[in-house]
Amino acid sequence: MSEVYFSNLINPAGGFCYHYKAYTNKHSWASFLDQSKKWQTQLSNQNSKLLLIGPSAGYSLSSQLLSKYNQIDVLEIDSLAKWLFKKRFSKHPNIKFSNKIYFSIKNDSFNLIVEDLKQIKKDFPQHDIFFCNFLGQLPVLNKKISEQDYRLFFTEELHKILSDRTWYSYHDIFSVHFKKPHEIELFDVSSVDYFVDKLKEYGRNHSLLKFEVIDHLTQMNSKNDLLWLWPITPKSLHLIQAIYYTPEQ
Repeated sequence: MSEVYFSNLINPAGGFCYHYKAYTNKHSWASFLDQSKKWQTQLSNQNSKLLLIGPSAGYSLSSQLLSKYNQIDVLEIDSLAKWLFKKRFSKHPNIKFSNKIYFSIKNDSFNLIVEDLKQIKKDFPQHDIFFCNFLGQLPVLNKKISEQDYRLFFTEELHKILSDRTWYSYHDIFSVHFKKPHEIELFDVSSVDYFVDKLKEYGRNHSLLKFEVIDHLTQMNSKNDLLWLWPITPKSLHLIQAIYYTPEQ
């Protein structure tokens, strides 16, 4: 697990810490999970096989989406996540986990993440591909690659390599981390600019509440994108972009 998506079991982006957050914040997650699963029910599959990349325990996955596929392959190295995933989706018999390493946090060049994506496509040639809150973790967990290269990967290379595939993703665009629990009421996000304006307004009205904004470098142009808020903890708020692409686009 140390070389794949999350560095170890105590990494805040995954592992035990993530499962603890899911359990203790399940009520504040409810709105996001509902939006995510409703979106997934509307997705159309091109193939009979699906590859899930980094789904953790499947907290935000729709069982209805999975039922559209005859075979589901999963790239997830967190052992606890795999056990919880199997329990959650026990009615789906054709689920297979792979321990193969892609997107290692030891990668130190743009070319390596490009080659990893090409290798995934080669290893799973008949699959639709679903990045499950995964892409936004790459720039946070691996800072050896420049911001410029990450933006190039997300806005150009990703789309070129997967141009003949149906693929989906939901991922962080921004995450906001507060010193103390925030009191932001969830709102519908019409655009990234609208989110930024609301955040600035909140900062002006709560000048004593300090917070840090992390740009995950993943914002993509898409006619089909949706934006959601996800309050992962009382001290964090994430702006999520959901997109899907088909070969016809």
